[in-house]
Amino acid sequence: MEALRKGHIAVVKESESVLLACEKASLPGVITQRSCPFYGARWFLAPLKDVIHLVHGAVGCAYYGQTVRAQEYQLASTDLSEIDIISGGEKKLYRTIIKAMAEIPVAKAVLVYATCSTGLIGDDLAAVCRQAAKDSGKRVVPVDCPGFSGVSQGHGHDLSASILLEHFIGREELPDPAPYDINLVGEFDVRGDTVVIKKLLGRLGVRVICTFTGDANVTNMGWSHQAKLNILHCRRTGKVLAEEMKTKYDIPWRKVSFFGQQETSQALRDIADFSG
Repeated sequence: MEALRKGHIAVVKESESVLLACEKASLPGVITQRSCPFYGARWFLAPLKDVIHLVHGAVGCAYYGQTVRAQEYQLASTDLSEIDIISGGEKKLYRTIIKAMAEIPVAKAVLVYATCSTGLIGDDLAAVCRQAAKDSGKRVVPVDCPGFSGVSQGHGHDLSASILLEHFIGREELPDPAPYDINLVGEFDVRGDTVVIKKLLGRLGVRVICTFTGDANVTNMGWSHQAKLNILHCRRTGKVLAEEMKTKYDIPWRKVSFFGQQETSQALRDIADFSG
């Protein structure tokens, strides 16, 4: 086991520098100190409001994915046991989805996260989600992000962007479109910064339709395809979504930064320049 973990987990010593194996997939079932695609999906999707977040796997994965950017989020879990792993977890997943909807009836959708264990046993998340959606009349979306499916949490970011584009973006028409509507992409409201950014943009005459995903819900994601511009804050988490929205909806994007007075000033000038 020690040989299998080599490069994925290390004891940190003050006298030595430790560099973990990067850009290399971890082995299923072998613990790693690097973040995985599952956590990358949680990093991107956790702030989504009016959505049930359900982790299909052992309860430890739900515990791991509960805290994102030092903030705790509500999660549901199928809490698979050893016997569930042996006999399959699809029936338990269906029951958990229906029960979670009953417990949180105001939720408009359910996101179901795959984990290493359910990825290994081959549970058909897509089929279960389709049946649950048919029976409940609500969107039930599989997030196929087992930890071994990529080399880092970056894979989870990109997968999440594609899921939002397929299942949420462009589903509703904005009732009062305006000429200076934008989206913030790759902005997660880490310490209340989204409020400050929106206030500054409001003074510029610019309205934010949706913030991916620091201030996102099912409704404003549905409207977001009508924005005139996407403002990209974090390039790593947001570039795929910005590029895909450019391809599908012809929304241009600009990379800006709101970190510090000088960069914020330049960001506002760039947005004003684009808007004429």
